[in-house]
Amino acid sequence: MSGVFTFNNTIAGDDARNYVATMAQLDAVLSASSQLVPPTLDSPNASSPMGVAYAKMLRDPYEQAGLVWMASEDHFRTVLTILQSNLLPMFSPYSLLRPAAEADVRMAFLLEANITERDRLARGLSVRFETLREQSKVRPDPVQFAARSAHIEKRAADNGIPTVRSTPKRGAPEIIGFGTALKNEILLFRDYHEGGELLYRVLSSHVHARPWAWMDPKKATPTNEPGVSKLLAELDINLYVSVLVLAIKTHEKAVLRPLELGGRTQGEWDQVKDGAMNRVRPRYMALLQPAKASPPT
Repeated sequence: MSGVFTFNNTIAGDDARNYVATMAQLDAVLSASSQLVPPTLDSPNASSPMGVAYAKMLRDPYEQAGLVWMASEDHFRTVLTILQSNLLPMFSPYSLLRPAAEADVRMAFLLEANITERDRLARGLSVRFETLREQSKVRPDPVQFAARSAHIEKRAADNGIPTVRSTPKRGAPEIIGFGTALKNEILLFRDYHEGGELLYRVLSSHVHARPWAWMDPKKATPTNEPGVSKLLAELDINLYVSVLVLAIKTHEKAVLRPLELGGRTQGEWDQVKDGAMNRVRPRYMALLQPAKASPPT
């Protein structure tokens, strides 16, 4: 068994065109996003929902969305770097997509379009409390945890948002959200990701090293040893590109939410993204050109 699992073959035809087109699309989306999202989160239009929320010091959902946006884009940029290399790892491209996708569905949840600003605040406080609780598991500080919990609860109460607690058969109830209980990842993917729950399970299987996700018995070949077959371990390029396309679509939709809530339009996004695509297209089109033979020495 080899200790290195990489894809080091040549792809051609439609497979190559789809691969290169997806790289270009990811590059353009990341470029447009980095150009528009930070200034929007820093200085939204004063009359926009985000601007009004900032004026009232109700920034929680937008601050949390900004943090998960950074996490998502960081992972997507690493994916792009890997795709641009000559050797493609077998497992990590999928593993990088799950945190990116989780961040995107959280951003979509926080800044959902058809809810009130109070509901967005409730979701922002729920995510903020979840972060506090997870942090306390790593760096326990009961006094600080109690103080910060009380502060978040007071902010919710001051804005007419009820605290939702669990109803355990044993032990004391725990906070599970504000307004409504916080959704788990499966529900978030089901509601906000282009790939749905199925994609979450596929990505999770790679993160947790489940062989069923990448082993295809149909590709096994028999060996000289009875009852033993050999299976080539390599990245399925076409499958990965299909998964990546769904992830890019979800990311773009998620990015549009803070932009629109901050006073920008779909047209602005399209214009900046098209400009980015025009800049990167020649570089990626060159990858599809036949390699020139070296002159004889």
